[in-house]
Amino acid sequence: MKIYRQFYAPEPEGRDDEPSTKIVQRYPGIAVCSGSHEELTEIIGQVNQAKDAFAAAIKAVGNPDQRFEAVHSRFPMMITLQATRYLKVLPCNTTRISFAWQKPIASKSDHDKLNRQSLLEKLTQERRYPPVNIAMQLDGDIWAAQIEEEIALVEALPENARLRYRRVLREVPQANWVYETFDAEQGEIIELRGNGKVNLPLLTTRMPDKLKGLQSYDRQKAEAKHRRPVAKGKILLPRLGIELIPQ
Repeated sequence: MKIYRQFYAPEPEGRDDEPSTKIVQRYPGIAVCSGSHEELTEIIGQVNQAKDAFAAAIKAVGNPDQRFEAVHSRFPMMITLQATRYLKVLPCNTTRISFAWQKPIASKSDHDKLNRQSLLEKLTQERRYPPVNIAMQLDGDIWAAQIEEEIALVEALPENARLRYRRVLREVPQANWVYETFDAEQGEIIELRGNGKVNLPLLTTRMPDKLKGLQSYDRQKAEAKHRRPVAKGKILLPRLGIELIPQ
């Protein structure tokens, strides 16, 4: 249960290390619980509803800086993502589970949302409310000049400019499971499959017949597997990692 309640940044190991609320921790695995599948599903459903309510309360607070202050003044060093991420109950008759390293799929909708107008709105908001790290590191006049330069760069772009975040997608633990269910049309038991990222141990009421654990991460093998040509873009705003995609 300690893993499921680990909402706060761990104490730094070295004297010069600083704890960070930006680094999340993942715990791939399974936890076999007592009781029936129905009872477990109901309890976890209530827990996830509480997580939704907490996340909604945070989002209701003004701008990002105000949200950060509201959360960390009450819960110092809380990693919000760890506190709000869902718990997952496996299907009732899960027979096989395997864990592997996989890269998350970049959502195309994320790229569609990043256009000239939305980027201008983001920069305008940052001009009014400088991010916490900027406010701590840069003098007000220096920041004002930098943000005005960034806004001017974006304003000079054509309306149909294609923009994207230059994101480095790192492989994360993922689970693949097989479970049995009764198909009324066929009149027999069939096997179905599911998968998903594993941030916390998956919950179940029975040990699967077959379980394949997560292997040690092989960086060279992973890079060779995912190496593919990507259209190169021109870095537009290095601070935000935003690039202009060639038309």
